[in-house]
Amino acid sequence: MTDARTPRSLILAIAAGTGETDPAVIGEKAAAETTAAELRGFYTHVMRDYAREVLTQHRTWAGAASASATPTASSEPGKGQSRAVKVRDAWRRLLDARMHVGVGDEEHWRFLRDCTRDHLLFCVKERQDQAAAMLGAADRYQRLPPRGTHPPAVGVAARRRKGQRANWSTVAKMRAYLIDESCMKQRRSPYRDLYDQRKAATEARRHQVPCTQCDGKGSVAIGTPWRDGHRHADALRIVAKAILRDLWLAARDVHKAAP
Repeated sequence: MTDARTPRSLILAIAAGTGETDPAVIGEKAAAETTAAELRGFYTHVMRDYAREVLTQHRTWAGAASASATPTASSEPGKGQSRAVKVRDAWRRLLDARMHVGVGDEEHWRFLRDCTRDHLLFCVKERQDQAAAMLGAADRYQRLPPRGTHPPAVGVAARRRKGQRANWSTVAKMRAYLIDESCMKQRRSPYRDLYDQRKAATEARRHQVPCTQCDGKGSVAIGTPWRDGHRHADALRIVAKAILRDLWLAARDVHKAAP
């Protein structure tokens, strides 16, 4: 197996070249394209990852078994001893589990019974990172628009639509708007300067998509200039983002300074 040809690079090349989404089909194509010289190296590479998956599944099963196998009192002869044996065997299987306790040049595995406190802390951190990544991915998928709908075009503010759940707080948006309006009344406010700069920057801006801000029905032709109300609302959004950013920075500094 050469440096330029790995199972990963082969799979990605097939996926990109065919547009296929089914892992089974991609796997069959990869197997068909694997040469005899590459076969052993590819097999070793793939089996390493598969072995890790099997060990992880076995460890999860053993942990669940040990957690559920708690001894209970029994009035029937022999029942209590049998239960104790099951508990002992379950914990033995758990302690025999192989744990991933390092990455990079120090990547290695140990039996759970041989793990130190630092090894267990590494396992905890690794699983917390994996859980955070999974939750982040789930949140991104949840924010995607439903099938048959389309996200706002670039440069177009998100707005509430019938049958769709808004992914922002309407209360926070309303309060940010009220703060915007108050800042506009203060000529010496730095946010008023930002408002004027943004509004001047959009003076010659033209529509790239149909606009409900200027017409209400989205029938304003592409290429027509923004109306003053559109430029005003756009500048207020920019100011609101600046205010929220400054509030976040101020809150961060307060938390850092707290004992």
